Amino acid sequence: MAKKEKSEKLLEEINKKLDIMIEIQILEKSEDDQLKILKRLGYSSKEASEFTGISYSSIRHRKGWKE
Repeated sequence: MAKKEKSEKLLEEINKKLDIMIEIQILEKSEDDQLKILKRLGYSSKEASEFTGISYSSIRHRKGWKE
């Protein structure tokens, strides 16, 4: 049982590190590329704004962003 808990904890830590690495990779892209990636990942315009720091209204006026 303890071995399973250790494995789950390790997996959680790995996932957190991967999430951070992915965020860094996305944020190194241009604004347009960032938004394309986030759109494909299913982010709403509000979530994309929070993630990138690009204003919500700016994102909403771009092609393909409705909410």
